[in-house]
Amino acid sequence: MNSHLKQNLAELAGVFSALRLWVNAIYCALTSWNSQLSLRDHLSLHALRSSLYVIFLVSPIFAQPQATGERFFLEKLDIKFEPKVRFPVKKYRTQYVNRIYQAGLLKEISAGVLAELKDQGYYFARLDSQAVKVDSTFRAVQATLFFQPGKPL
Repeated sequence: MNSHLKQNLAELAGVFSALRLWVNAIYCALTSWNSQLSLRDHLSLHALRSSLYVIFLVSPIFAQPQATGERFFLEKLDIKFEPKVRFPVKKYRTQYVNRIYQAGLLKEISAGVLAELKDQGYYFARLDSQAVKVDSTFRAVQATLFFQPGKPL
């Protein structure tokens, strides 16, 4: 890989790191500045911060392996529900763990989970959030998907 591309990737990672700090500073300022925020406002701010963290954290990390040709593997997959639901998580772990991590893999997994939940009668199920941990030393990705199943019909 040429040095110009490496330099651009390093600059991009720096920009995203600064943006993460900026988002955190705004969140802290808003929550401490006005302690009269309702619980709903606090949860909205927290959800916004979490969403931006995922975007800012994951984007530069996965730009580099694609550019360098390195392959990352899905090392661990957790699928969690709130409230608890009987679900064949082991089937998804068997199917997806140790596969090469690609951009659409989590979408593919969540689409399969949502389809299976609909088959069980949870028609209002949705993906609530996802957490991704990247270990660049071992080229491994650990993913956790959180679902809200809603009430079965």
